[in-house]
Amino acid sequence: MFLTTSVAEWERFPSASCLQIHRNEYLEQDFNKFRDLARGKAPAAILAQATGGRPERSHRYQQLMWPDRMTAELRSAQTVDGICWGALALYRAAGSLGFDEHDVRLLADLAPHLAHGLRTALLADAIEGATGPDTSGLIILDADGRVAAVTAGAARWLRHLRDAVGSRLPEHRLSDAIYAVASVAAGLHDEPGPARLPRARVRVETGEWLVVHAARLERDGDASDEVAVMIEQARPTQIAPVLVRAYGLSERETDVVKAVLHGLSTEEIARSLHLSAYTVQDYLKSVFHKVGVSSRRELVAHVFTEQHWPKYGDGEAELGPDGWFRESAGPA
Repeated sequence: MFLTTSVAEWERFPSASCLQIHRNEYLEQDFNKFRDLARGKAPAAILAQATGGRPERSHRYQQLMWPDRMTAELRSAQTVDGICWGALALYRAAGSLGFDEHDVRLLADLAPHLAHGLRTALLADAIEGATGPDTSGLIILDADGRVAAVTAGAARWLRHLRDAVGSRLPEHRLSDAIYAVASVAAGLHDEPGPARLPRARVRVETGEWLVVHAARLERDGDASDEVAVMIEQARPTQIAPVLVRAYGLSERETDVVKAVLHGLSTEEIARSLHLSAYTVQDYLKSVFHKVGVSSRRELVAHVFTEQHWPKYGDGEAELGPDGWFRESAGPA
């Protein structure tokens, strides 16, 4: 699932709350959802065209755009190598010209370049000496997305999440990552069977990665309107998939890297992926070239410790002699 983790805004809808915006994106049926643009052939689309010239058919138009007299919308998804790294929404007010096919083509042409830029930003040099808190936290949100309760650990992380976006968030507003997972969690009680908790991975300005996940609360066995949002420092194994994708590896190369990170030998990788050992070696050579390393040990160190993991606990994880990452069992 495509979840928004941070947002850069020029202007926002004064009449709409962040929770409304995210609930529309993740829970309501609507036109030109970012996930659909990311999966479709065209990465950019105009709301007026998608609705057959009747934008009022869109819940987003009725609830978010029209109250602030925004009448035109153009959206795009920034995707490269099958992975969506960002999304863009542009609006024009009533009385202005709407968007046209030239605007669509422009955003469609820009989309892969923007995606490359966002992916490259993830691979920027790590910030040395990260100083963020190393504790988890809990936030309780009411039905309107307001904070009903917050632990001290969560309050500390919230300050880092606010600083992670280009424009500072006001004190009363939470991170978009929190609103995103909370919105999805609020709708899961309608889904049949057990559901996985929505989860987002966010990098803050100190260099640490956080995992933000949420669950709808129950009272006396019944689902309530409150949502619990947990914030914790990510473990290396939780963030590895994001970092591996950021190098632009192919699907098969990614499978090989995952196997390397689990400590499998060339022969074991070949058996598990139904490849020859020579083919595995070829994939590894390609991976080494893209990542800029020359061995498996360097690959694991580069992904987890040298570039993307400036600080991880106090001796809670270490690079083993076989060249892959091990996590020690901490206190329960």
